[in-house]
Amino acid sequence: MPVVGRQLRSAEALAGAAAQVTTTGATTARELASVLADPPASGPQRLVALDQVSTSIGRAERALRVVPLGPREGLVPPLADARQELGREVRTTQDSLRRAAVVTTGLADLLHGPRRYLLLATNNAEMRAGSGMILSAGVLTVAGGELALDGMRPAAELELPPGGVPVEGDQAARWGWAHPGREWRNLAMTPRFDVTGPLAARMWEVSTGQPVDGVVAVDIVALRAVLAATGPVRVAGGLQIGADNVERHLFHDQYEGLAYDKTLEAAQAARRDHLGEIARGAVAAIQGGEADLSKLSSELPRAAAGRHALLWSRRDREQRAWEAAGVSGKVAANSVLPAVLNRAGNKLDQHLEMEAEITASARPDGIRHVTVTLRVTNNTPEGGWPYVVGPHPAIDIVEGTYLGLVALTVPGAATNLSFGPGVTTNVIGPDGPSRVVATEV
Repeated sequence: MPVVGRQLRSAEALAGAAAQVTTTGATTARELASVLADPPASGPQRLVALDQVSTSIGRAERALRVVPLGPREGLVPPLADARQELGREVRTTQDSLRRAAVVTTGLADLLHGPRRYLLLATNNAEMRAGSGMILSAGVLTVAGGELALDGMRPAAELELPPGGVPVEGDQAARWGWAHPGREWRNLAMTPRFDVTGPLAARMWEVSTGQPVDGVVAVDIVALRAVLAATGPVRVAGGLQIGADNVERHLFHDQYEGLAYDKTLEAAQAARRDHLGEIARGAVAAIQGGEADLSKLSSELPRAAAGRHALLWSRRDREQRAWEAAGVSGKVAANSVLPAVLNRAGNKLDQHLEMEAEITASARPDGIRHVTVTLRVTNNTPEGGWPYVVGPHPAIDIVEGTYLGLVALTVPGAATNLSFGPGVTTNVIGPDGPSRVVATEV
């Protein structure tokens, strides 16, 4: 009877725990859906909505803080398995709620403000490590729930004089040759945004005399996610750019007729990169209450998961929020990240295809030998606008040639890194908690 009673108590506890989790989840989902169904149209309304979200998440986290799962020992296999699975689900949900609570707290700090965040618009057609090349920048001002983005400036106009902002440590040792503290377009040679963000803030202050509280980088994929929620925005020339055409426009159409010749400077003056314009229009749409919050809350996390939106803050609570949300761009000690870095002055990354295969084998002494095979294919079609397919006049290559670096970030504990026979290693060594190795292609 004691054995049977233990099984009954376990079944009753597990049923009660499952009901508690289900009820809490349903209640929280209804509360959040209610907030999303009525988009806030003003700054104060945004703050109220965020407070409602924070309260709902906090209530759910407290409700699941202690979920009784019943007896642990002496259970028959089906009940033991059920208890283990439910316990795992509860712990995962608790962790998610704790992270969400940290994120909403950081967002509340940001929206209450006042804050000044440097907004970097990056272009995936010219890649850097784990992000697109920075092509324009401006300041996003946040206060009382209100958002405003000033005029975006081309990165080429912000280049600092020789010396620029000094870079130190691994960034200087691995990437100092690219002058990341002076040339904005070479700022993201490392995928570590917790290094790139602070450096960008210092460069902006030196260049403009304006300090900022943080840095946010968004690329074309992130802009597409925002436009899916805000609807189309208008750019110079009366063009309507929305989620359905933003990629084609920014990757291809905006370069129509441009070539690296004596007409380029005048053409560029008339047609500055539309990345910044679209970003400004999207912020204005969000500020005006035109965004579908339900779409925004589903589209942006997917973009952020692919490093298409990256944030850094000099304020600890906000930085913890970006880390909890997975948008801080930090590289962990066990990360593996292959990347290409364009060095040809063209826009061919949109036509590259990269495949990666990892194999590992254990030696008798317990050490693992790991091989990463990268296959990079240039699928650039014939023809195309000269500004896209090249060649840049300063580089001796033919149209459609991709010239750049293939870099591989690997765990910091990795040793004896090398490429295959006959491949020159251009960059190798520690890069924060990880290590990096790169070769020219």
